[in-house]
Amino acid sequence: MQAQCDSLVYSTSDSTIWFYTEPILWSNKNQMTAEKIALVLKGNKINTMHLYTGAFIAGMEDSLRYNQVKGRDMTGYFTDNKLSTIEVTGNGQSIYYLRNKKQQLTGVNQADCSNMIIYLKENKIAKISLLKTPDATLFPVKETDPLQLRLKDFSWKGHLQPLRMLDIFNWPEEGN
Repeated sequence: MQAQCDSLVYSTSDSTIWFYTEPILWSNKNQMTAEKIALVLKGNKINTMHLYTGAFIAGMEDSLRYNQVKGRDMTGYFTDNKLSTIEVTGNGQSIYYLRNKKQQLTGVNQADCSNMIIYLKENKIAKISLLKTPDATLFPVKETDPLQLRLKDFSWKGHLQPLRMLDIFNWPEEGN
């Protein structure tokens, strides 16, 4: 997991890391943003993650398509240091792509509901449960324009993700 923010605070009293001012967290191909983010540690491992106000998760499906989940707040639960479940509270919206057993894109589901629960397997969405007043539509992937399938406030910031230690400080590699 990598992160970027303007300000970071670690509270030893409750083992919580707070990220403030445009925080971004990345986990593999997933990007998480909110007004503020908190990671709660238990036994030196991440136990829960809280995204407060304007929570947004985007996951790169391919170079044009992004799975997206948006809500007022989100709480993520970790199992064996891997994100396993996400609860979305308030104004839940999602766009996610479906693949068949041959891993071919078959459709895209667009859903709105008050609350939802997202189940992850191997860092990918395995199932989404729409809990209150769901409204969902499944579109054939051939009938959709991936550039039009963006939730409000979508912003992919993959170019900011630190992939190496030197990226943290923007230091050039030796010999460059």
